[in-house]
Amino acid sequence: MRTIFTLVLQVILAFVFLFTLLLGTSSCSQQNKHLSGDVLNQYNRALLLFSEGRYDEAAKIAEQLQAVYPAQLLGGKAHYFNGAYNEAEKCLKKSLRLRPSSVEGRLYLAYTQRALGKEAEAQKLAEDILADDPDNIRAYRILLELTQNDRNKANLLNQALEAAQETAFLFVERARYRWISGDGIGALQDISAALTLIPTDSMLRQPIAALQKTITTQMQGGAAQ
Repeated sequence: MRTIFTLVLQVILAFVFLFTLLLGTSSCSQQNKHLSGDVLNQYNRALLLFSEGRYDEAAKIAEQLQAVYPAQLLGGKAHYFNGAYNEAEKCLKKSLRLRPSSVEGRLYLAYTQRALGKEAEAQKLAEDILADDPDNIRAYRILLELTQNDRNKANLLNQALEAAQETAFLFVERARYRWISGDGIGALQDISAALTLIPTDSMLRQPIAALQKTITTQMQGGAAQ
């Protein structure tokens, strides 16, 4: 029973990780608002290559933009996904010199240092991130993978699941937006995702389930007409 429960928790956390990873990729595209001219064109080219999984090409372009934070961050992420961890570490450290407060930069540097076997450095970065952002699921995942003590791991799981409930509300908000925009199927998918993240005994489920019922009923009524 304990093994099944642990697997369920891991599935939930993995699901949240994928969602936040998509958000992180989206945040990279928002950084280009502060760029212009040839620098903007090069960054957008690197971003496109990154989105296509052409990480080596993306990194080569991004690295040329030495004094541009989003480009160095993108280059570090591209190297990381390409398995070039030493190069990723260099780019990510450079991005953090340009913007020390970057949560995304610290996260990927933690991923990279974990991959390089620098577990103490990765753990400290994850702890620093949680000090600034207590609901950061990705930081919890790093600590969970590095923590050997069962009691500490149990505490981290509890904290991570509380943070996951906050993430559930992002799905609910997007569900409302999709429903208003006429995308009922997408809205129901988001609500199902939100309910997956909330414990069955939580009072938070009731209003979300009510929204799910309302959308389902209206969709069925519209189909009948």
